[in-house]
Amino acid sequence: NAGVLPMFGFPTRVRPLYSKPVRTKADAERNRVADRDLGMSITAFAPGAVVVKDGAEHLAVGFAAYTFSGNKAHARDPLGIPLPVHRCGQCGSLDTRPTRDALSCAVCGEEMRAFSLYQPEGYRTIYSQPDYDDNHISPMYAGYSELSTNVGLGHEVRLRGVSLRLLEQAEVVAVNDNNRKLFNLSRLSDGSVIAPNRDLYRKPLPDFMRTGGQALEPAAIGEVRRTDVLLLGLDALPLPDGAIATLQRSCPAGKGALLSFAELLRNAAKEYLDIEQSELDVGLQPTRTGATVSARVFLADALDNGAGYAVELGAATTFDKLLNSIRDTTGQRLRDEPHRVACTSSCPGCLRNYENRFSHWALDWRLGLDVVDLALGRPLDPANWADRTAALMQSFSDGYGQHIRVEQAVVNGLPALIAPEGPGAAIVIGHPLWRHEDAHWNPEVRRATTELHGRGLAHVTVSDTYVLDRTPIKLFNALIGQ
Repeated sequence: NAGVLPMFGFPTRVRPLYSKPVRTKADAERNRVADRDLGMSITAFAPGAVVVKDGAEHLAVGFAAYTFSGNKAHARDPLGIPLPVHRCGQCGSLDTRPTRDALSCAVCGEEMRAFSLYQPEGYRTIYSQPDYDDNHISPMYAGYSELSTNVGLGHEVRLRGVSLRLLEQAEVVAVNDNNRKLFNLSRLSDGSVIAPNRDLYRKPLPDFMRTGGQALEPAAIGEVRRTDVLLLGLDALPLPDGAIATLQRSCPAGKGALLSFAELLRNAAKEYLDIEQSELDVGLQPTRTGATVSARVFLADALDNGAGYAVELGAATTFDKLLNSIRDTTGQRLRDEPHRVACTSSCPGCLRNYENRFSHWALDWRLGLDVVDLALGRPLDPANWADRTAALMQSFSDGYGQHIRVEQAVVNGLPALIAPEGPGAAIVIGHPLWRHEDAHWNPEVRRATTELHGRGLAHVTVSDTYVLDRTPIKLFNALIGQ
């Protein structure tokens, strides 16, 4: 793994899932349900996941690993060496500095939570195999690829609104922290380790698993690998502070926009390099630009030690070619019928694929193309959202009209929803990448809100098409004064 001395082949990162205890070498083969690469195993074999084989259901509940002496198997610590990490609960940034001391987030200043990250040596099931039941859905949390905030940034190359940095042999971390709740861990007498979290399983685990072991500190599981990374700083865009805000209260669509941009880049890189989608990882690295909490986008080679893809994509001429290809070719296809009419946010024909299945909720092709325009130095064009906004406003009026009188209007060129009865309330519907805080309103929004106040409406707020689409109840509550 470190490239110091070869073994009889290169060290493996494949991890097994065992369906029964292993006592001999023959058991290790006979009781192995499946093998997965370490990066995939932290999702596919994580506690609570179900693996189906030959019509039987194998419920993963923890970790197990063995060494062999002759034909006999001996249990060994399946968790390996812990890596101390810190996570910010506010912006989500990850810090992998090897310290247990309390750290403040370098991005937003909040105190970070410290926990251990293990790279499991193997996994175990509940050691029973009932027939598969497809009437329930097992909880499953993904291991997202992340770049630590303490990574060295290296040399910067500026291309319009984007900074390009090539990080050779950077540390990329994939973390499965059970949706920020961590895994409670308990070591059993057979040497295996169980995660007894009640919310991971449809039925409670047996009593001896829940109460009979040695309690360990809650922890996350993950994968750490060194590879080449192309880091993109979107920090000179025609927006306040030059960046896209990612905090929910500032810009609810911000994180989804950057993820969508990353997927458009990966699709374009796949075509340019003639590679499989799985050969490139994409992700976000939280950062601060001025007073704005934002994120950098990174593309990393999926292979350990890199395959040269990030190096190729990091050339300024190549990256410029990719951006223009997305805008002119991909963008034209997505904005034309039938895709524009059939796809309201994302679909397998534009952004969705198996690799990003845990981010489908956030992806939106319109947002991704908006970020491409910003990266090329172009201003945001609200006209790209006009037809979608009109359809959503009509849907909102049809759905909530029976509870409150809602009027649709255009104020200073911007669409608005108005509830004229009582003290009166209105919501200005802006572009999804416009900020919600009044300190960052652009002139169009400020003039629209001033005009609505001038009509005698007591409550005027600012929202956007993304919120109108994903969480319309927030707009309804605003119109009724809640």
